Amino acid sequence: MRYADLVFVDGDIHTMDSKKPRAKAIAFGGGRVLAVGSNAQAERWTGRGTKIVALRGRVVVPGFIDAHAHLMESASRLSNLRLHRCHSREEVLDVLRKGAARAKPGEWVVGDDWDETRWPEPRYLTRDELDRVSATVPIAAIRVDRHMAAVNSTGLGILSLPPDTRGFEIDASGHPTGVLKEDAFARIWDFIWPSPDRFAKSFPRVARAALALGITTVHDIVNETELRAYQIAKAGGHLPLRVYMMARDPLLPHFAAAGLARGFGDEWLRLGAIKVFSDGSLGARTAALLEPYADDPRATGHLIHSPDELRTLVARIHDAGFQAAVHAIGTARLRPSSTRWNARSPMGTVPGTGLNTRSCYTPSTSIG
Repeated sequence: MRYADLVFVDGDIHTMDSKKPRAKAIAFGGGRVLAVGSNAQAERWTGRGTKIVALRGRVVVPGFIDAHAHLMESASRLSNLRLHRCHSREEVLDVLRKGAARAKPGEWVVGDDWDETRWPEPRYLTRDELDRVSATVPIAAIRVDRHMAAVNSTGLGILSLPPDTRGFEIDASGHPTGVLKEDAFARIWDFIWPSPDRFAKSFPRVARAALALGITTVHDIVNETELRAYQIAKAGGHLPLRVYMMARDPLLPHFAAAGLARGFGDEWLRLGAIKVFSDGSLGARTAALLEPYADDPRATGHLIHSPDELRTLVARIHDAGFQAAVHAIGTARLRPSSTRWNARSPMGTVPGTGLNTRSCYTPSTSIG
Protein backbone atom coordinates (compact mmCIF):
# COMPACT_ATOMS: atom_id res chain seq x y z
CA MET A 1 0.00 0.00 0.00
CA ARG A 2 1.22 3.51 -0.87
CA TYR A 3 1.25 5.84 2.11
CA ALA A 4 0.45 9.51 1.86
CA ASP A 5 3.20 12.11 1.94
CA LEU A 6 0.83 14.78 3.19
CA VAL A 7 -2.65 14.75 4.78
CA PHE A 8 -4.85 17.77 5.51
CA VAL A 9 -7.61 17.27 8.10
CA ASP A 10 -10.35 19.43 9.64
CA GLY A 11 -10.49 21.73 6.63
CA ASP A 12 -13.06 23.33 4.34
CA ILE A 13 -11.99 21.67 1.10
CA HIS A 14 -13.62 22.73 -2.17
CA THR A 15 -13.49 19.75 -4.55
CA MET A 16 -15.07 21.38 -7.67
CA ASP A 17 -17.17 18.21 -7.93
CA SER A 18 -20.86 19.18 -8.14
CA LYS A 19 -21.90 15.83 -6.64
CA LYS A 20 -19.60 16.22 -3.66
CA PRO A 21 -18.54 19.89 -3.48
CA ARG A 22 -17.06 19.94 0.04
CA ALA A 23 -14.83 17.67 2.13
CA LYS A 24 -13.01 17.83 5.47
CA ALA A 25 -9.77 16.09 4.56
CA ILE A 26 -7.48 15.21 1.66
CA ALA A 27 -4.47 12.91 1.29
CA PHE A 28 -1.61 13.34 -1.20
CA GLY A 29 1.07 10.88 -2.23
CA GLY A 30 3.47 10.51 -5.14
CA GLY A 31 2.17 13.66 -6.76
CA ARG A 32 -1.42 12.41 -6.75
CA VAL A 33 -4.58 12.90 -4.68
CA LEU A 34 -5.12 9.62 -2.86
CA ALA A 35 -8.33 10.39 -0.99
CA VAL A 36 -10.83 13.22 -0.49
CA GLY A 37 -13.57 13.01 2.10
CA SER A 38 -13.78 12.67 5.86
CA ASN A 39 -10.86 12.82 8.26
CA ALA A 40 -11.04 9.05 8.65
CA GLN A 41 -10.97 8.45 4.88
CA ALA A 42 -7.83 10.55 4.48
CA GLU A 43 -6.11 9.24 7.62
CA ARG A 44 -6.32 5.65 6.33
CA TRP A 45 -3.45 6.60 4.02
CA THR A 46 -1.11 7.76 6.78
CA GLY A 47 2.14 5.98 7.52
CA ARG A 48 5.29 6.59 9.49
CA GLY A 49 6.56 9.28 7.11
CA THR A 50 3.24 11.08 6.56
CA LYS A 51 2.97 14.75 7.51
CA ILE A 52 -0.46 15.59 8.96
CA VAL A 53 -1.66 19.19 8.98
CA ALA A 54 -4.72 20.27 10.98
CA LEU A 55 -6.34 23.09 9.00
CA ARG A 56 -8.73 24.20 11.78
CA GLY A 57 -11.44 25.09 9.25
CA ARG A 58 -9.24 26.89 6.76
CA VAL A 59 -10.20 26.75 3.08
CA VAL A 60 -8.41 24.59 0.50
CA VAL A 61 -9.10 24.97 -3.22
CA PRO A 62 -7.52 23.27 -6.25
CA GLY A 63 -4.49 24.98 -7.72
CA PHE A 64 -5.30 27.85 -10.08
CA ILE A 65 -4.65 27.59 -13.82
CA ASP A 66 -3.51 30.84 -15.43
CA ALA A 67 -4.83 30.50 -18.98
CA HIS A 68 -2.82 33.42 -20.41
CA ALA A 69 0.66 33.85 -19.01
CA HIS A 70 4.09 35.18 -19.98
CA LEU A 71 5.84 33.44 -17.10
CA MET A 72 9.13 32.46 -18.73
CA GLU A 73 9.31 35.88 -20.35
CA SER A 74 8.97 37.36 -16.86
CA ALA A 75 12.27 35.71 -15.99
CA SER A 76 13.95 37.98 -18.53
CA ARG A 77 12.80 41.06 -16.65
CA LEU A 78 14.50 40.30 -13.35
CA SER A 79 17.65 42.17 -14.35
CA ASN A 80 15.79 45.03 -16.07
CA LEU A 81 14.91 48.37 -14.52
CA ARG A 82 11.38 48.46 -13.10
CA LEU A 83 9.39 51.51 -14.19
CA HIS A 84 5.88 50.50 -13.13
CA ARG A 85 6.01 52.43 -9.88
CA CYS A 86 7.04 55.68 -11.57
CA HIS A 87 4.28 58.28 -11.44
CA SER A 88 5.81 60.82 -13.79
CA ARG A 89 8.02 61.09 -16.84
CA GLU A 90 10.74 62.65 -14.71
CA GLU A 91 10.80 59.65 -12.37
CA VAL A 92 11.17 57.27 -15.33
CA LEU A 93 14.01 59.28 -16.81
CA ASP A 94 15.74 59.41 -13.43
CA VAL A 95 15.61 55.61 -13.05
CA LEU A 96 16.97 55.18 -16.58
CA ARG A 97 19.72 57.75 -15.95
CA LYS A 98 20.93 55.82 -12.89
CA GLY A 99 20.86 52.61 -14.90
CA ALA A 100 22.88 54.15 -17.71
CA ALA A 101 25.51 55.32 -15.22
CA ARG A 102 26.01 51.68 -14.13
CA ALA A 103 25.92 50.11 -17.60
CA LYS A 104 28.90 48.14 -18.86
CA PRO A 105 30.40 48.99 -22.28
CA GLY A 106 28.14 47.75 -25.07
CA GLU A 107 25.33 46.84 -22.67
CA TRP A 108 21.74 47.95 -23.31
CA VAL A 109 19.80 49.62 -20.52
CA VAL A 110 16.30 48.14 -20.55
CA GLY A 111 13.42 49.51 -18.51
CA ASP A 112 10.09 47.69 -18.21
CA ASP A 113 6.45 48.63 -17.74
CA TRP A 114 6.19 52.39 -17.97
CA ASP A 115 2.62 53.63 -18.33
CA GLU A 116 2.07 57.19 -19.47
CA THR A 117 -1.61 57.10 -18.46
CA ARG A 118 -0.46 57.35 -14.83
CA TRP A 119 1.57 60.53 -15.44
CA PRO A 120 0.43 64.16 -15.16
CA GLU A 121 1.26 64.58 -18.87
CA PRO A 122 0.03 61.38 -20.55
CA ARG A 123 2.20 61.07 -23.66
CA TYR A 124 4.82 58.57 -24.83
CA LEU A 125 8.51 58.83 -24.04
CA THR A 126 10.58 60.17 -26.95
CA ARG A 127 14.02 59.73 -28.46
CA ASP A 128 15.00 63.28 -27.50
CA GLU A 129 14.16 62.67 -23.84
CA LEU A 130 16.12 59.41 -23.76
CA ASP A 131 19.06 61.10 -25.51
CA ARG A 132 19.24 63.48 -22.56
CA VAL A 133 19.54 60.42 -20.31
CA SER A 134 22.51 59.14 -22.31
CA ALA A 135 23.97 59.90 -25.72
CA THR A 136 26.26 56.86 -25.66
CA VAL A 137 24.45 53.99 -23.91
CA PRO A 138 21.66 52.27 -25.89
CA ILE A 139 18.35 52.57 -24.03
CA ALA A 140 15.06 50.75 -24.58
CA ALA A 141 12.12 51.69 -22.37
CA ILE A 142 9.34 49.12 -22.87
CA ARG A 143 5.73 50.11 -22.30
CA VAL A 144 3.55 48.07 -19.91
CA ASP A 145 1.62 46.40 -22.78
CA ARG A 146 4.89 45.13 -24.33
CA HIS A 147 3.73 46.10 -27.80
CA MET A 148 5.93 49.17 -28.02
CA ALA A 149 9.04 50.86 -26.67
CA ALA A 150 10.86 54.17 -26.76
CA VAL A 151 14.52 54.03 -27.84
CA ASN A 152 17.28 56.64 -27.83
CA SER A 153 19.40 57.62 -30.85
CA THR A 154 22.21 55.24 -29.89
CA GLY A 155 19.75 52.36 -29.75
CA LEU A 156 18.14 53.32 -33.05
CA GLY A 157 21.58 53.36 -34.66
CA ILE A 158 22.23 49.81 -33.47
CA LEU A 159 18.83 48.58 -34.64
CA SER A 160 19.28 50.11 -38.14
CA LEU A 161 15.60 49.80 -38.94
CA PRO A 162 14.42 50.58 -42.48
CA PRO A 163 12.21 53.69 -42.33
CA ASP A 164 9.27 51.80 -43.87
CA THR A 165 9.20 49.19 -41.09
CA ARG A 166 5.66 48.99 -39.74
CA GLY A 167 5.52 50.68 -36.36
CA PHE A 168 8.62 52.86 -36.92
CA GLU A 169 7.28 56.29 -35.99
CA ILE A 170 8.52 59.55 -37.45
CA ASP A 171 7.50 63.14 -36.76
CA ALA A 172 6.18 65.75 -39.23
CA SER A 173 9.76 66.54 -40.26
CA GLY A 174 10.54 62.92 -41.04
CA HIS A 175 12.75 62.38 -37.99
CA PRO A 176 12.36 59.25 -35.82
CA THR A 177 10.45 59.91 -32.61
CA GLY A 178 12.10 56.90 -30.95
CA VAL A 179 8.71 55.18 -30.60
CA LEU A 180 8.74 51.64 -32.00
CA LYS A 181 5.55 49.59 -32.22
CA GLU A 182 4.74 46.01 -33.22
CA ASP A 183 7.07 44.99 -36.13
CA ALA A 184 9.63 47.70 -35.36
CA PHE A 185 9.45 46.93 -31.65
CA ALA A 186 10.00 43.20 -32.27
CA ARG A 187 13.46 43.95 -33.69
CA ILE A 188 14.64 44.98 -30.20
CA TRP A 189 14.48 41.40 -28.93
CA ASP A 190 17.32 40.38 -31.26
CA PHE A 191 19.61 42.55 -29.12
CA ILE A 192 18.27 42.23 -25.56
CA TRP A 193 16.73 38.73 -25.39
CA PRO A 194 18.53 36.45 -22.88
CA SER A 195 19.92 33.03 -23.74
CA PRO A 196 17.92 29.88 -22.86
CA ASP A 197 20.36 29.13 -20.02
CA ARG A 198 19.90 32.58 -18.50
CA PHE A 199 16.12 32.23 -18.73
CA ALA A 200 16.25 28.83 -17.04
CA LYS A 201 18.52 30.12 -14.28
CA SER A 202 16.10 32.94 -13.44
CA PHE A 203 12.91 30.91 -13.83
CA PRO A 204 12.68 29.38 -10.30
CA ARG A 205 12.23 32.86 -8.85
CA VAL A 206 9.19 33.69 -10.99
CA ALA A 207 7.84 30.15 -10.56
CA ARG A 208 7.95 30.55 -6.76
CA ALA A 209 6.04 33.82 -7.09
CA ALA A 210 3.33 32.05 -9.11
CA LEU A 211 3.09 29.20 -6.61
CA ALA A 212 2.79 31.68 -3.74
CA LEU A 213 -0.37 32.97 -5.43
CA GLY A 214 -1.80 29.46 -5.72
CA ILE A 215 -1.03 29.13 -9.44
CA THR A 216 0.06 25.56 -10.18
CA THR A 217 -0.43 25.47 -13.96
CA VAL A 218 0.19 28.11 -16.62
CA HIS A 219 -0.70 28.35 -20.29
CA ASP A 220 2.51 30.15 -21.23
CA ILE A 221 3.21 31.97 -24.49
CA VAL A 222 6.67 30.94 -25.70
CA ASN A 223 9.08 31.49 -28.54
CA GLU A 224 11.93 29.16 -29.47
CA THR A 225 14.26 30.49 -26.77
CA GLU A 226 11.66 30.14 -24.03
CA LEU A 227 10.72 26.65 -25.20
CA ARG A 228 14.37 25.62 -24.90
CA ALA A 229 14.59 27.31 -21.50
CA TYR A 230 11.66 25.26 -20.22
CA GLN A 231 13.39 22.07 -21.30
CA ILE A 232 16.58 23.13 -19.50
CA ALA A 233 14.62 24.01 -16.34
CA LYS A 234 12.79 20.69 -16.39
CA ALA A 235 15.96 18.65 -17.00
CA GLY A 236 17.58 20.42 -14.06
CA GLY A 237 14.68 19.74 -11.71
CA HIS A 238 13.60 23.37 -11.62
CA LEU A 239 10.06 23.15 -12.98
CA PRO A 240 7.78 23.21 -9.90
CA LEU A 241 4.53 23.88 -11.79
CA ARG A 242 2.82 22.50 -14.87
CA VAL A 243 3.21 24.30 -18.19
CA TYR A 244 0.93 24.11 -21.22
CA MET A 245 2.97 25.88 -23.89
CA MET A 246 1.34 28.22 -26.38
CA ALA A 247 4.01 28.56 -29.03
CA ARG A 248 4.14 31.62 -31.25
CA ASP A 249 2.96 30.92 -34.79
CA PRO A 250 6.40 31.11 -36.54
CA LEU A 251 7.17 27.78 -34.83
CA LEU A 252 4.19 26.03 -36.45
CA PRO A 253 5.98 24.91 -39.66
CA HIS A 254 8.78 23.33 -37.61
CA PHE A 255 6.34 21.46 -35.36
CA ALA A 256 4.29 20.30 -38.34
CA ALA A 257 7.38 19.09 -40.22
CA ALA A 258 8.43 17.05 -37.19
CA GLY A 259 4.93 15.64 -36.68
CA LEU A 260 4.55 17.29 -33.27
CA ALA A 261 1.04 18.19 -32.14
CA ARG A 262 -0.97 19.25 -29.12
CA GLY A 263 -0.23 17.07 -26.09
CA PHE A 264 3.36 16.25 -27.00
CA GLY A 265 5.34 16.12 -23.75
CA ASP A 266 4.24 15.00 -20.31
CA GLU A 267 2.06 16.22 -17.45
CA TRP A 268 4.63 18.86 -16.45
CA LEU A 269 5.59 20.31 -19.83
CA ARG A 270 3.66 19.86 -23.05
CA LEU A 271 2.71 21.53 -26.29
CA GLY A 272 -0.80 22.96 -26.43
CA ALA A 273 -1.81 25.89 -28.59
CA ILE A 274 -0.31 28.07 -31.29
CA LYS A 275 -0.49 31.77 -30.40
CA VAL A 276 -1.45 34.14 -33.21
CA PHE A 277 -1.37 37.92 -32.92
CA SER A 278 -4.11 39.38 -35.10
CA ASP A 279 -3.73 43.01 -34.03
CA GLY A 280 -1.89 45.06 -31.42
CA SER A 281 -2.73 46.80 -28.14
CA LEU A 282 -4.88 49.73 -27.08
CA GLY A 283 -2.04 51.44 -25.22
CA ALA A 284 0.17 51.44 -28.31
CA ARG A 285 -2.81 52.52 -30.48
CA THR A 286 -2.22 49.42 -32.63
CA ALA A 287 -5.36 47.46 -31.70
CA ALA A 288 -7.49 47.60 -34.85
CA LEU A 289 -10.65 49.67 -34.27
CA LEU A 290 -13.68 50.33 -36.46
CA GLU A 291 -13.45 54.03 -35.54
CA PRO A 292 -10.46 56.30 -34.77
CA TYR A 293 -9.08 56.44 -31.24
CA ALA A 294 -10.80 59.14 -29.18
CA ASP A 295 -7.49 60.71 -28.14
CA ASP A 296 -5.77 60.26 -31.53
CA PRO A 297 -8.14 60.75 -34.49
CA ARG A 298 -5.34 59.79 -36.93
CA ALA A 299 -5.03 56.27 -35.52
CA THR A 300 -7.27 53.25 -36.05
CA GLY A 301 -4.63 50.60 -35.32
CA HIS A 302 -3.76 47.88 -37.80
CA LEU A 303 -4.43 44.27 -38.60
CA ILE A 304 -1.40 41.99 -38.51
CA HIS A 305 -3.27 39.50 -40.72
CA SER A 306 -6.13 40.16 -43.12
CA PRO A 307 -9.30 38.16 -42.35
CA ASP A 308 -8.48 35.68 -45.13
CA GLU A 309 -4.88 35.31 -43.96
CA LEU A 310 -6.03 34.75 -40.38
CA ARG A 311 -8.59 32.16 -41.43
CA THR A 312 -5.96 30.28 -43.48
CA LEU A 313 -3.46 30.37 -40.63
CA VAL A 314 -5.96 29.04 -38.10
CA ALA A 315 -6.93 26.26 -40.51
CA ARG A 316 -3.25 25.28 -40.77
CA ILE A 317 -2.94 25.25 -37.01
CA HIS A 318 -5.83 22.86 -36.68
CA ASP A 319 -4.67 20.71 -39.57
CA ALA A 320 -1.40 20.30 -37.64
CA GLY A 321 -3.29 19.17 -34.52
CA PHE A 322 -3.04 22.27 -32.33
CA GLN A 323 -5.44 24.65 -30.66
CA ALA A 324 -5.39 28.20 -31.99
CA ALA A 325 -5.10 30.99 -29.43
CA VAL A 326 -5.84 34.30 -31.14
CA HIS A 327 -4.88 37.66 -29.67
CA ALA A 328 -7.76 39.91 -30.76
CA ILE A 329 -8.14 43.27 -29.04
CA GLY A 330 -9.87 45.81 -31.28
CA THR A 331 -13.41 45.94 -32.64
CA ALA A 332 -12.18 45.77 -36.26
CA ARG A 333 -10.43 42.50 -35.48
CA LEU A 334 -13.18 40.90 -33.44
CA ARG A 335 -16.07 41.30 -35.85
CA PRO A 336 -14.54 39.88 -39.05
CA SER A 337 -12.72 37.09 -37.26
CA SER A 338 -15.72 35.90 -35.24
CA THR A 339 -18.19 36.04 -38.13
CA ARG A 340 -15.85 34.10 -40.41
CA TRP A 341 -15.51 31.30 -37.87
CA ASN A 342 -19.29 31.08 -37.78
CA ALA A 343 -19.42 30.90 -41.56
CA ARG A 344 -16.79 28.21 -41.99
CA SER A 345 -15.20 26.66 -38.94
CA PRO A 346 -11.93 24.78 -39.48
CA MET A 347 -12.37 23.14 -36.07
CA GLY A 348 -13.15 19.64 -35.07
CA THR A 349 -10.69 17.49 -37.01
CA VAL A 350 -8.53 16.80 -33.94
CA PRO A 351 -10.03 15.96 -30.53
CA GLY A 352 -9.48 18.77 -28.05
CA THR A 353 -8.64 21.45 -30.60
CA GLY A 354 -10.65 24.64 -30.74
CA LEU A 355 -10.43 28.37 -31.24
CA ASN A 356 -9.51 30.41 -28.18
CA THR A 357 -9.79 34.18 -28.50
CA ARG A 358 -7.33 35.45 -25.90
CA SER A 359 -6.79 39.02 -24.72
CA CYS A 360 -10.22 40.16 -25.87
CA TYR A 361 -10.45 43.58 -24.15
CA THR A 362 -12.79 45.76 -26.21
CA PRO A 363 -16.46 45.45 -25.26
CA SER A 364 -18.70 47.18 -27.77
CA THR A 365 -22.25 46.82 -29.03
CA SER A 366 -20.94 47.61 -32.52
CA ILE A 367 -19.19 44.28 -33.00
CA GLY A 368 -22.37 42.19 -33.06
